[in-house]
Amino acid sequence: MLNVDLFINGLIIGLFYALMAVGLTLIFGILKVVNFAHGEFYMVGAYTYTLAAFKLGFDPWLALPLALAAGAFAGWLTERTLMRPLYAGYSSWGLMRDEYAVVVTFALSLLLINLVDKVVGPYPQRGPGLVDIPRMALGPIMLSGQKLVATGMSIAMIAGLVLFLRYSLWGRQIQAVAQNRLGASLAGIDTARAASLVFALSGALAALAGALLAPIINASPDVGAFPAIKSYVIVVLGGMGSMPGSIAASLVLGVLESFGAVYISYDYHAGADFPPARPVRRARTRGVMDSSARRMALEFRLSLGLLVLLAIAPLAIDNPYWLGVLIVSMYFALLAAGWNLLAGYTGQFSMAPACFAMIGAYTTGLLAYHWKIAPSLGIPASILAAGAIGAILGLIVLRLRGPYLALTTLSFAEIMRLAIGNSYDFTRGDLGLNVPGLFESRLAYYYAFVAVLLAAQGGLYLLLRSRAGLFLQAIRDDEVAAASRGVDVVLWKTVAFTLSTAASGLAGAMYAHFSQLVSPELGLLSQTGLVICMVVIGGIGSLIGPLAGALLVYVSSEMLREAGGIQLIVFALLVILIARFFREGLWGLARRSLRKTTA
Repeated sequence: MLNVDLFINGLIIGLFYALMAVGLTLIFGILKVVNFAHGEFYMVGAYTYTLAAFKLGFDPWLALPLALAAGAFAGWLTERTLMRPLYAGYSSWGLMRDEYAVVVTFALSLLLINLVDKVVGPYPQRGPGLVDIPRMALGPIMLSGQKLVATGMSIAMIAGLVLFLRYSLWGRQIQAVAQNRLGASLAGIDTARAASLVFALSGALAALAGALLAPIINASPDVGAFPAIKSYVIVVLGGMGSMPGSIAASLVLGVLESFGAVYISYDYHAGADFPPARPVRRARTRGVMDSSARRMALEFRLSLGLLVLLAIAPLAIDNPYWLGVLIVSMYFALLAAGWNLLAGYTGQFSMAPACFAMIGAYTTGLLAYHWKIAPSLGIPASILAAGAIGAILGLIVLRLRGPYLALTTLSFAEIMRLAIGNSYDFTRGDLGLNVPGLFESRLAYYYAFVAVLLAAQGGLYLLLRSRAGLFLQAIRDDEVAAASRGVDVVLWKTVAFTLSTAASGLAGAMYAHFSQLVSPELGLLSQTGLVICMVVIGGIGSLIGPLAGALLVYVSSEMLREAGGIQLIVFALLVILIARFFREGLWGLARRSLRKTTA
């Protein structure tokens, strides 16, 4: 009987996943991009339902359609303000379709999470039940009244969506746009309206899932993160753009998790979510992120000048706290430089730089903690470990690009964080791992980071000026054209990914010995978000941009802490505005201003 109970409960879990996944599938079908703010539509629904019922006094059955309306409006507004440019002249951008969608929706996710945290508060809030029926026995299974009602509504909504898409005029138009956008437009279909409708439907479905589960899973600012990650995995497993595939994958994943939580361990039930590699090749138009040798030399000289300023900064800053802030800024600068090599110069968007920093930090930390190995050996081991794992992962995932690569590395990052966080006997989990220090003086750490960052910038410059650098930039501009000229695309993308992960491992190892304590929080997705913010704000695809962006963002974030901790809200807004209107970042704006003054 236990297995029957687990199977039925797994199907119910899968239905809730399906509400989220079919919305993502519709969006991918129309725009061929992934909405990384999808989990925040779920959060909007959960909070709208809960607050309307408890703060405004609405009956739960009236609060539920309000949640749907709020989710639909959030989806419609996202499409109108941020996604509409994807099909309105994107070929002239500095950022291509996939990169723009990843950057903007990820920044929107950070913005909404932190905005709700400040406005509503960080404390979880449980929503009211739609019915007051206690747990009941239905044959061999036990279900609460709320779960039973939520299951029925989920089935009804999914069935209604299928019927709408198949038999309604608007539904057939959506299918036509998904199959051939240009052909649908020539046939007189309003493709912009179809995209707006799809985003509204997606937001409404995610909000419904959040509202139905609010009495079971408390509403909190980051409540949508976990179901969103599941949904991304489901969409890949079921086939990007396939609604039947997404529904089937949702049900299968729900059943696997239900059995895995009992027969393996609840803490590891998310480990079944790693998506398989599926090759996707798509030609890219040439962007405007090209760097001439002269421009690259100028950027390198400016980055050296910035490092010189950092080197002499301790002459004016004797406060240990602000020295520490600059040290952590240089840690992020090293992460940003590594990620920029992959994203800015090779055109591959990974969502795992913070994960590889965590791997590097734990490698040297565990070697010292368990086997008393000195940092002089632990740090090189961290570089090798992160680089080796990156090379193996790269051989698998770098046959992919666009949303597949981002989703796969996101899943890998979450699995690694989960594994480290739950391996208490080996890693000490969330308790944190003590790591020995390198130096007695904070000033010594400071100059060690300056030296490492100088070496990294020099190595990056030499790489980009070499034949290998030309291969990487050719792949960024047009993979198909590069392959036709004899460039081994997968090999060179793997090389870039390996170097990027090795740099992240070095940064993590250095940070571990500086902080002398590491925890799984080092690999949080928000840390990756911060790295992306730094690169985009500073200027993606440039040598000076990530370095300047890291220093600007982190130092500013410390200053903004005194204003109520609104730093992530400000930076997320900046990323959205820069990616939307000034796609070359602050360095691009500065270069443009210099050209105007010298003209």
